[in-house]
Amino acid sequence: MNIAICDNEPIICQQIKTELLNCPTNINCQISEYYSGRALLAAEMNFDLLFLDIELHDTVDGLKIAQLMLEKNPDLILIFISAYSKYVSSAFYFKTFQFLLKPIEQALLRQEFMRALKKYQSLHDEYQFTQNYERITLAIKEIMYLESNKRKILLHSLEQKIYEFYGKLNDQKALSETHGFVRIHRSFLVNPEYISRFEQQSLVLTNHTTLPVSRKYSQSAKEKFISYLMR
Repeated sequence: MNIAICDNEPIICQQIKTELLNCPTNINCQISEYYSGRALLAAEMNFDLLFLDIELHDTVDGLKIAQLMLEKNPDLILIFISAYSKYVSSAFYFKTFQFLLKPIEQALLRQEFMRALKKYQSLHDEYQFTQNYERITLAIKEIMYLESNKRKILLHSLEQKIYEFYGKLNDQKALSETHGFVRIHRSFLVNPEYISRFEQQSLVLTNHTTLPVSRKYSQSAKEKFISYLMR
């Protein structure tokens, strides 16, 4: 896991790095420090997690840097750090994972880092199934939704490819419990990452696909999606 810490105060970078290194984890983490936005943007490495100060006293502000970094890697886990709470609303425009106020509480930093690790693992977990005697592996993030069709499951991928294999949606507990997939109908299990909005008796995905939401699952589906957004 590649982690970047960008703050114009080296002591802040060092404090964050020290706390991260003291957190128990089985994930190999490489931590890089940057003291300006320009230095961060010039780095050739693709980062998985970024701690970014909004006020860098640089020619490029933190919000613009966040935009550029997310364009480079849409799966970037972004944690803003700032001494000013006035930036909170602007920061969350960028699908921010968390906003930490300086001085950063050690316990809170560790808590959010461990939460970010779970997010990272979720983004990189894989799903395996057998189609026509061929074992296929997909990243969880490549699955938009699963559809039940008699004794088979149709897997609709992010690349708009459909895979077919034997199985039942009731047996997909790992997707529901670990990755927050939302059951919206007896025939549909949806990756919350790609839910755009709920409508009265349906939901719309980010690719504009509309799926039915049954009365039985409507309330629980909305509650689970809200819970996912608040992670």
